[in-house]
Amino acid sequence: DCTQWCYVYRRLIQTLYLPKLTRSMKREQSDGYPSSSAGNRTVDVVLSNKATRANELDAITDSLMEKQSEFLEPRFAQLHEMGKSTDSKLDAIQAELVSLSGGMTLLKSDFSTLQGTVDDNSKAVAEHDAAIKAQADMEDRTRRCNIRVIGLKEGVEGPNVVQYLTRSLPKWFPSLRSEPVEIMRAHRIYMGRAARDRPRTLIFNTLHYTTRQAILRAAKKDPVTVDGKTLRFAVDYSNHTVKRRQSFAQAMDTARNRGIEFFLLYPATLKIKTGTDYQTFNHPTDAEDFLRSLPTSEGGDSPVPNWRDSGRHNGLIVHTRRAQGSCS
Repeated sequence: DCTQWCYVYRRLIQTLYLPKLTRSMKREQSDGYPSSSAGNRTVDVVLSNKATRANELDAITDSLMEKQSEFLEPRFAQLHEMGKSTDSKLDAIQAELVSLSGGMTLLKSDFSTLQGTVDDNSKAVAEHDAAIKAQADMEDRTRRCNIRVIGLKEGVEGPNVVQYLTRSLPKWFPSLRSEPVEIMRAHRIYMGRAARDRPRTLIFNTLHYTTRQAILRAAKKDPVTVDGKTLRFAVDYSNHTVKRRQSFAQAMDTARNRGIEFFLLYPATLKIKTGTDYQTFNHPTDAEDFLRSLPTSEGGDSPVPNWRDSGRHNGLIVHTRRAQGSCS
């Protein structure tokens, strides 16, 4: 502290000045040996001078110590305050680090919980998707004998749609005259208010799956026109399957424009032919990326395939399962 510094400073001054004073007194005594009375006076003078110088030295030392104390004490006090402030800041930093450590521990716990929740949700979503696909497949199976007729003017069928179709189908498609066309039920479906400017789709159910296949094949070979409108005959899929198949529309348009042969398999798998090989895609983005990666000349010099012969129907490539038996 300040007292210790003053003590050290005083000892330093005494160490530096007292030896010089002693040597000076010895030189004065060695200059000669005066008479006894004169010698006594000389000794008295020397002692007096020594005492005077000692007092002066003490006064100088005290003055220096006082000034040094006045100079050092505020600075030591300032350093002490700075030390206390630093200690306070370090305590605050330590407390903040402890708080951050606790927060990190809590975050790790929350992250582990969240990770578990995400894993559970992912598993639930996968199970949900699998259930939706299974349900869509089941619904598609219940519709396996259904046919959609698009473009038929409303009212032409009259009050009995089944009778109208039973009578009209052999007229439209002569290949069906050899066997009776057995239709179980038929009706038009609701398409919303926005679609009132065009006729509603008519959907009918055949008794046998082979009858449905025969009608679709005949419609591909010989298009039918009624009241100036060309009718379209399409397979009846569930909404889930329809959306999945429609997601490949852009990829199929790209392949069609470049003259590349392709097939849309059930339920929603795009099969693209490149040379003698075939590539299958379950996701439309993968198919689009693959088509973009092909050279521009790929299929460019070949004519556009005859999609009627390869199974094109209503702008999509229809792949149907061949089966025998009844739909009931």
